[in-house]
Amino acid sequence: MPVTTRSKSKRCFSSIANDVELYLSKTSYPQKLVSSLKPRRLNRLFNQSRKKRPKKPLPLEPKPEQESPKHQGHNKDELSLANTDFLSPSLPPNTFTHFFCQRCNCQQGVFTSLVDSCTNCTHQFDDHHDMTHPWNPVCDYLCERQDLVTSIMQRLLDTRVLVIRATPFVGKTVILKLLGYHIVEEHRDLEPVYIEWKTMKQRNNLPFDKYLGNEASKWQSKNSKVRPHNPAARKVFLIDEAQNSYEDGEFWHQNLKNYNTRSQSLFVLVCLYGISGISAAHEPGIASQALLVDSFQRIELRPSANNNLHILFTPKETSVMVMKWATVQNFQLENGMFEYLHAATNGHPGVLDMILNYLKLCFTNLPDNIRCTRSWSLQLCCDLIAEDSGFITELNRWGRGLWTSKSELQVKKYLEKPPYSHIPFFRVKAALRTAAELLHGYTLPNGESNDAFTFCYKMGLLHTEQPYPGRRDITYTFASPIHRRYAYHRLFPGPEPGTRLDKITLRQACLNVIERFSPSILQVQSPGSQSSWGIPEAAFQNEIYCCFSHELNNIEILSEYSYTKDGRIDFYILNKKWGIEILQSGNKNRVEEHLDRFRIGGKYHGWGILEDYIVLNFCPKSTVQALEIRDPDIHSHILQIAISSNEHTAEVYTYDNKLQKTLHLSEGRQRLRYADCDWDSDESDIYTALCDQKILGKEAEQRIQQNEQELQELRQWMELKEQEMGRKDQEMARKDQEMARKDQEVARKDQEMKQKEQEMERKINQLQLQINQR
Repeated sequence: MPVTTRSKSKRCFSSIANDVELYLSKTSYPQKLVSSLKPRRLNRLFNQSRKKRPKKPLPLEPKPEQESPKHQGHNKDELSLANTDFLSPSLPPNTFTHFFCQRCNCQQGVFTSLVDSCTNCTHQFDDHHDMTHPWNPVCDYLCERQDLVTSIMQRLLDTRVLVIRATPFVGKTVILKLLGYHIVEEHRDLEPVYIEWKTMKQRNNLPFDKYLGNEASKWQSKNSKVRPHNPAARKVFLIDEAQNSYEDGEFWHQNLKNYNTRSQSLFVLVCLYGISGISAAHEPGIASQALLVDSFQRIELRPSANNNLHILFTPKETSVMVMKWATVQNFQLENGMFEYLHAATNGHPGVLDMILNYLKLCFTNLPDNIRCTRSWSLQLCCDLIAEDSGFITELNRWGRGLWTSKSELQVKKYLEKPPYSHIPFFRVKAALRTAAELLHGYTLPNGESNDAFTFCYKMGLLHTEQPYPGRRDITYTFASPIHRRYAYHRLFPGPEPGTRLDKITLRQACLNVIERFSPSILQVQSPGSQSSWGIPEAAFQNEIYCCFSHELNNIEILSEYSYTKDGRIDFYILNKKWGIEILQSGNKNRVEEHLDRFRIGGKYHGWGILEDYIVLNFCPKSTVQALEIRDPDIHSHILQIAISSNEHTAEVYTYDNKLQKTLHLSEGRQRLRYADCDWDSDESDIYTALCDQKILGKEAEQRIQQNEQELQELRQWMELKEQEMGRKDQEMARKDQEMARKDQEVARKDQEMKQKEQEMERKINQLQLQINQR
């Protein structure tokens, strides 16, 4: 099975928020991994057609005599697959394995230290995969995900119907292909069938049972090329784009809901959205089918309280994919690359694949000293992803799933259709803005609905999660931090020309950020619960993330970041090498414990990536206390903030309980900075005030322009509605005129009939008179 498919690779456009805790890798990698000195083949760097695959290696034991020669290599397949476990605890952390070699009898490829040479047979990476297998996924640097595939298979056998629900571009199709490969190699009594579901119109109204039968026949023929055909095999339908099947009510209510028996087929349904993406008032025909999605066993985008299986990569899977990329491209990776790429993508397979391909494209334009060593540092990777405008351009090439200009045009076209025509475009943008500002996404309270959020979910721009099991609250999030940052970049105005933040300190930035806090978000919600204060910790995390994005012009902010296996820091701003820890009502011991992490010998100090740090302890004013910190170098790294949401103030105290400053919340929410402001001078406050006065008009102008733009969009929407109503009125008037004309025609015909009746009656009377006269 292939690991890379560069000769045939294509980017897959699917039919479509670092919002949960990042489960980062606990493995520390060497400072610089050794690269291969062996010359590389030219066809590894160019998309050339591959030579015909040689026969698989001979089996270790003789085959049964009755087996067809066509399938004599099949038991070898099973052995190689069973041994393909790159997560094996016996392997070194920078080692991964793959399938048998096609050029020799090597039972399993083993690659270590990013050297493109199998330690068993010395053949290269490309020689250890099968390009001709019918279940070969089209994916660069494929991660086989054996643990996930095996778990899905076991759950499928237990439940018969399984739903995978995730956003586009996340690798759902690859998982189906991996599952099909696993079934072909491990389950002779099952017949995998892959279907990208077509609507009834696309398949010319072919009934679903005949549709399934036709596709099953095709795959029986394909599967017979890699294993003996079993006529009695139970079919396993692996259905991609299964939301297109919602219109087939009989398929869902009769076929899928039947009791699980040994004779019935198995189904894995990949659905972009469930009932949360349906408006029952405007789409009543498919609502009941979409509702069934939530009743089946599901595999979600992220792990949940009820289900640990998920689509996003684990840290280990991210590191395997990155190692394969580095091995194939002959790159060296410095310490921290795996952890950073996992944190930046939250383990999103599609985004990670896109980033790796983008870095490969950028490599030819890097300075000579970097291209000579073929070395990737953490800072270089961050600069290209977080700062380079080319990455924004690359993101804009993608289709649904990212808020690109293409997605925007597609959304506008969909909003013209009857099911969505009641949703104005500016409401969609407002929903995306709301979700983009919050670290953990936007939660609609129990039972509430919002058509704009529902539409964004259905279009694949947002994902939904249930944060509290047993409740109907729905949280709308972005699929990855990259999705959210790109949406934020397009939905919010960027920095003014010439704006610089080079001289601002971490301490001053935190004060500015706190001044941006929204008092309404920090209202006491549940007094007497976990905290006597009653303000949830997530509220502070969301505000810190949102307001730092505003303050620092949307530079990359990593949450729950881990550089090595020792601990996770709440927020890490890589571009400025700042670390931030957040506490809620922390006592002396907790505050000192967090400070110790930054001191010499502490968890974070050993990372060697922090130039400044701070611990922010949010608490009620009554709990602020002096801390016994003898080290004077630590004093400036602790701030105690007493929040009064009712009075809209935040009192900032030093480590020894001295009031330093009183901030008025929300006053700095729209503040912009000029480059020539000297933040370290004594006149910084005065100069800031003067700068704020100078730009006040410009800020107001920007807000007015944004409001006018939304107002213009609303007016355009209303004009379209008025035009539509006018057309309908004209149509009604035309129909009324037509009805009036028909009524007149009927009246005329009635009059003619009456005249004819009178004429007939007159003739009858004349005839009767003549008869009587005779």
